[in-house]
Amino acid sequence: MADLAYIQAPCAVAGTIGAEASRECVSNVRRPMARQRFTKSFEYFQMRKFIIDMVISTDMALHFGLMAKSRSTRDVFPDIRDWEDVSLILQLMLHLADISNPARPFPRAFAWAEMVVAEFLRQGDEERRLGMPVTSFCDRRLVKMPQSQLGFIRTYLQVTLEESLQQKRKIYSL
Repeated sequence: MADLAYIQAPCAVAGTIGAEASRECVSNVRRPMARQRFTKSFEYFQMRKFIIDMVISTDMALHFGLMAKSRSTRDVFPDIRDWEDVSLILQLMLHLADISNPARPFPRAFAWAEMVVAEFLRQGDEERRLGMPVTSFCDRRLVKMPQSQLGFIRTYLQVTLEESLQQKRKIYSL
């Protein structure tokens, strides 16, 4: 398994910094002092909902729902600049960033894929140890990395990229 030092991925560093900033932001929103300033304001609840929605948008269980919502919004408002729900645009972009590992240069993508597959296999091992049904993409007996990556690209990344590219020029002009 590759480690982060080997990968030397600028995106990994940026992701780490972003994750730390996100944790700090969330912890500030949860602190009593921050609550005293914002608790009675609608802005606090809007910001909290926005942060939660952004985090939830990275949940792969919600992938197809996010894609459907994006498509239906695009059908009604073909120009992304007319979308009333700006958070949907941001959720789509965050989701794309979250699943875009296969679009990186091959050595980085491969190293990250190894780590992700290893994590999934450990989850499957734990599910088996606990006597739970083993999630199909976490089953060490069934998973073959090349096929799993190709399936991921076709099922998730390609669909998300196609949806995002429908609005590419309009996103840049926002």
